[in-house]
Amino acid sequence: MLNNLQQLYKESNRLCYDIDGKINEVYCGFQERSDLDGTVDMIRNKIGIFQDQIDKIKRDYQQLVSSGEITGNNEYHWERKIGRLEKSLKTMPQTLDKAVKNQTRSMEQTQWKDSIERRNRNQEELKKQSENIKASLEYSDNIQNQGNSILESLNAQGEVLKKVKLRTFQFLNVLGVSGSIMRLIDRRGREDNLIVIGLCFLTLIMMYIAYYYIKPMFSFS
Repeated sequence: MLNNLQQLYKESNRLCYDIDGKINEVYCGFQERSDLDGTVDMIRNKIGIFQDQIDKIKRDYQQLVSSGEITGNNEYHWERKIGRLEKSLKTMPQTLDKAVKNQTRSMEQTQWKDSIERRNRNQEELKKQSENIKASLEYSDNIQNQGNSILESLNAQGEVLKKVKLRTFQFLNVLGVSGSIMRLIDRRGREDNLIVIGLCFLTLIMMYIAYYYIKPMFSFS
């Protein structure tokens, strides 16, 4: 039975180290927020198992003391071992709570930093968008100013053309040439062009007819 007690003590000691390691991982923030609750529940379950093992060790120890298998220095030695286990068990819940608080605080600080960084990035993006909009508005204003300048130039040219036309009519009136005479001259010019085109066409037909009748003569000779 003493061997069983020693084996149970070794298992309890390993479990104690395992629980301490898991609590240290929580304290250092090795878990994600979504995994933290599951890890804490797992640690609490292990603490419960550790409690049960200590209770069993104490019962077995008392039986061995009662049976006389553990006496003297061995009794003192085992009391110190069990005392260390009970001391570790007593501090585990408090240490776990501190680790969870530290992890929660670290996560909140990380979230706060991430929020500040996102806000700064959003401000930078808004600033860039504002600058782009400002540049676009300036570009639109330049285009509008150029368009206004072109319109003013066209209006000025139109006024110049109106003045030129007016002066031309005035000059023609001075020469005694009326608008109807100008239109008659223009119509006669078009008629002359049609006559020339008709004569050219008639000449081509006559040349074709002449070629059609003259060609057999040369072929016969």
